[in-house]
Amino acid sequence: MEMKTLKDQVADWKREQILRVASELFYTKGFSRTSMDDIASTLAIGKPMIYSYFPSKIALLAAVCNQTSHLVASLAETIAKADAQSPAQLMHSIIYEVSLRIVEGSQPLAVLFREVKHLPPSSLAQLKHSDTRFREIMIDILRQGKAAGEFHYEADERVIAQSISGMLTWLFTWYRDSGPLRAEEVAEQMALIVLQTAGCAASEALGEK
Repeated sequence: MEMKTLKDQVADWKREQILRVASELFYTKGFSRTSMDDIASTLAIGKPMIYSYFPSKIALLAAVCNQTSHLVASLAETIAKADAQSPAQLMHSIIYEVSLRIVEGSQPLAVLFREVKHLPPSSLAQLKHSDTRFREIMIDILRQGKAAGEFHYEADERVIAQSISGMLTWLFTWYRDSGPLRAEEVAEQMALIVLQTAGCAASEALGEK
């Protein structure tokens, strides 16, 4: 992998800060009531700096709304390439890590579901692409696990994958830091629920005693 230059790293950091503040303001004030002036003022920078990364407020909203979905799909793809793991281990790893990312990205997801009406068709297509990528990975692992005798289920893999996607996505609506379980504990529970849904004896498949 080619190393990024210091200039590129600084540019990435600036872009991340703009996204972070925009996400917070879209979440607290709403997209329509948040201006580019608000974002620039919060960051203590000029609007031209924001426009050098995002050509419009709509483009900025699209970036906020797509970041968690893109991250989840990319993360699942990366973990799925770890050939040393069994299908059950892959499923556990993906669900655990994705659950943590969704908890961390709960604010952008809340913005997405509330402000989706403002997104252009191209952004909606990107969201659909990320969701499709994730579900295809789930379907592939389910089929691998069934062929290997690790998973025992009767339902259609496409329905199971869609259910997994929905269950994970809606974490953002109910998980709270102040709740009885830490994020890592919830992520572990989510992984076990998915393995049980696939008809997998999780402790045996994951090499536990």
